[in-house]
Amino acid sequence: MQSSTVHQEALDLQKQMRQNHERPRHQDQNNFKNQIQQQEQRLKLLKQRGVVAAKLQQQGQLLVGH
Repeated sequence: MQSSTVHQEALDLQKQMRQNHERPRHQDQNNFKNQIQQQEQRLKLLKQRGVVAAKLQQQGQLLVGH
């Protein structure tokens, strides 16, 4: 997965999270919290994948350079 795709997915997820935070309070609080936790976890994984992709790209460039 390319880092720009990861970045776009992360932006979309952050937008979703923002919208969820703005939803009315009468929504079942427990489900709401679970959904936010799942999205935060997913965002964390996306960030990690982005870092890994960047490191792999750097290593690839080093290998090509030698």
